[in-house]
Amino acid sequence: MPSSYALDRAVGLLSMRDATEKEIADRLRRSGYPDSAVDRAINVLKDNHFVDDGRFAERFVELKGSRFGGRRLYGQLRQKGVSDETAREALARLTDEDEDAAALRQAEKLLARRDAGDPEVRRKVVMQLVRRGYGWDTARDAVARAAGQEDGEEYT
Repeated sequence: MPSSYALDRAVGLLSMRDATEKEIADRLRRSGYPDSAVDRAINVLKDNHFVDDGRFAERFVELKGSRFGGRRLYGQLRQKGVSDETAREALARLTDEDEDAAALRQAEKLLARRDAGDPEVRRKVVMQLVRRGYGWDTARDAVARAAGQEDGEEYT
């Protein structure tokens, strides 16, 4: 298949949603395009600023930063093919205060329909936040604040 077909396919993919170089290249290869056509298509997309992993990472962090912690966002970016350096640069825009506020909002949401006075409920919510990529201390403090406690209870 000519490389122009690969480029057409790549533009079609990008018309549906933004993607990283790796995601586009992987999709083209799965569609049966040879590596040379994939490389040419990616180069044209990069030269014309249709694909930019840095821009993708910044938007991704903006969009998902209110629901997930930095650790999870980093892992997802790396999985999508964003380089370590680019992922770290995008995450550097998230301040500790941003992450604390997001964790608190998530803790409040998770505790809204539960008994916040029950230590087991609080422990489970802390673990949910940790799975969402928040650090242990951030999650514990967010749950304590959402439950109306002054200082976080120690969890095991």
